[in-house]
Amino acid sequence: MRRAAVHLPFRLEAAAVVAFGVAYLVATGWAMANLSYDVWGALRAVPIIATLMIPLIHVSMRQQPHLVRIVYLGLALKLGGTVARYWVAFDAYGGAADAQAYHDAGRQAAQQIRDGSVGPWNIVPHGQGTQFVESLTGSLYAVVGSSKLAGFLWFSAFGYLGVVLCIKAADYFPQWIDSRRYAWLCCLSPSLVFWPSSIGKESWMILTLGFTVYGAARMFATTQFLRPMLYMAAGVGGAALVRPHMATVWVGAAVAGVLWSAFTGRATTRGGRAGAVFALAVGVIGLLVVGQVA
Repeated sequence: MRRAAVHLPFRLEAAAVVAFGVAYLVATGWAMANLSYDVWGALRAVPIIATLMIPLIHVSMRQQPHLVRIVYLGLALKLGGTVARYWVAFDAYGGAADAQAYHDAGRQAAQQIRDGSVGPWNIVPHGQGTQFVESLTGSLYAVVGSSKLAGFLWFSAFGYLGVVLCIKAADYFPQWIDSRRYAWLCCLSPSLVFWPSSIGKESWMILTLGFTVYGAARMFATTQFLRPMLYMAAGVGGAALVRPHMATVWVGAAVAGVLWSAFTGRATTRGGRAGAVFALAVGVIGLLVVGQVA
């Protein structure tokens, strides 16, 4: 009797999962017969994105178990925010949104990649500013398909990864930041749940900001140097492809932080002043380079 009681909750959970899966398949079949691919394609994308995002969050937040539930809740809210963003862009605004232009250009680029009209190297995103986002959309569509709502979901996932990295960065400084409150703010703020949830520059910039902030946090809070610099380089470099003036601001902030670290004695306890001075030199060079691009 006790053994049966122990296994009963598991059986109920398994039955619930199976029932949800069947209902999802039925809903997908109905959508394929009654809705456009721009919409029902998202039903195919959701399980793929969830399969990638859930383990990624689990691994990335393994050192912050007190924040995992908040981050998972934020992921669910992000899904709702993405659907709302899509509705506002194409129903409330009638398609008068930058996302439509990115979608059209991306679909055309994806078709050219698939039919061999362009070389296979074109699957690598290239260009700068609007051209880069169009190329990125085309590369994404060439792999996952050109459903418009699915494109919103993928870009939204990019942006949410940046939010997760910002939450991880804040947890390095518990003496100054309440990491739980900060996580709730990041996951509930309409500016992050709604706006960077479409095909466009905002999601990419949030992703690159996350890499930059996380790299800077690790540099100032640990004795590591190379890996944080790689995170920061990825973030600043990615941002420079879309909004170089913002990348310049971020590099300037990093240089100011390194100056403070090097000449207030903090660098002495965090790996040596020589490393901080070297990071300062790299930051100044990066500031000059990005400034020229901007």
